[in-house]
Amino acid sequence: MKKNALCLVTIMMATILATGLSSCDSDDVEDNGNGNSTKHVVRMISKGKEYVEWLEDSVDESYYSEYTYDSRGRVTRVYDVDSSYHTYAYDRRYQYGDNFILCEEITESTYSTGERKLDIERHKYTLENGLIVRDSITNSYESGAVVDYYAYDDVKRLISKTREKNGKVLYRDDFVWEGNNLMELINGDTKYSYSYSNNPWKSGMIIPYSILEDGCLLDSGYFGMKPQYLPSTFEMNSETYKDENFKYTYEYFLTDGLVTRIVGTHYDNNGLVKTSVMSVEWE
Repeated sequence: MKKNALCLVTIMMATILATGLSSCDSDDVEDNGNGNSTKHVVRMISKGKEYVEWLEDSVDESYYSEYTYDSRGRVTRVYDVDSSYHTYAYDRRYQYGDNFILCEEITESTYSTGERKLDIERHKYTLENGLIVRDSITNSYESGAVVDYYAYDDVKRLISKTREKNGKVLYRDDFVWEGNNLMELINGDTKYSYSYSNNPWKSGMIIPYSILEDGCLLDSGYFGMKPQYLPSTFEMNSETYKDENFKYTYEYFLTDGLVTRIVGTHYDNNGLVKTSVMSVEWE
C-alpha cells in the first residue's frame, strides 16, 4: 500500500483478451457540469524537473497520458509515458461484464543503461450492486494472487480495503470521510490526509493522483462515492516510513468550467521542492 502513495500519478497499463464480455451499448452519461454530458478528459501532459539524488542534479521530467472511452463513457484504454532519467510506458485496457471488470496492465521500463523490462499485471474486479467488492490480482513478477476486498457504508462511501494473500491479511486501509469528502486514509501508523479546493469534481475528470485507487474506475462510480471537490493538498505522515513523508499541493485553472491546467508542487521530507505543470484536454 505504501508504494502506491509515493506516486504523483496513478498510471497503469495493458491488453485484455477475454470472452463473455458485454458489448459497449449506448447509455446515458452523467452531465459533467458544463451542459455537455459527452466531454471527458482525453489527454494530460505534464512537464517539470526531477532531482536525481545520486546525480546531485535535476533532470527534465515529462508525463503524457491518453484516455479512450466506449459509447457509454467508460474508459477502455489508458496509455501513459513517464520519462525522466528512466522511461516507463504503461498500457492498460478495460473490458466490462455484467458483474465484473477485467483489466490487464503492461509496463515497459527503459533504463538509462539501455536495459528494458516488461511487467504484466491482471485484475479481475467483482461487482455487487455496481460497486467493486473484490479485486483478484496476479502479475508476472511474483507467484500467487493477492485479493483486495472493499467495504462501503450505506451512502456508498468506501470505508475499508483489506488485502489478503493465501488467506492471510497483509494490510487494511481505513477511509475517513466528512460528508462528501474523503479526509484521511489510515494504514497502521501511516496517515494520508486530504484537503479540498472549491472546484467541484465533475464527471469525466480523471484525477492523476487518485485516492490510491484506479482513478478511471473511481470517476465512473465503481468505487462508490468520489469526493465532491478536487483535492488541493495530499499529505503522508508516518513514523514507520518517516523518511518518505511528503506533501503535494494543487492549483487548478479552468476554461468554460472545465479544468485545463493543474500546477502541482511536491515537498519531500528532505525539503526538496518539485513543481510540474499539467495541461488537461477534453473532448
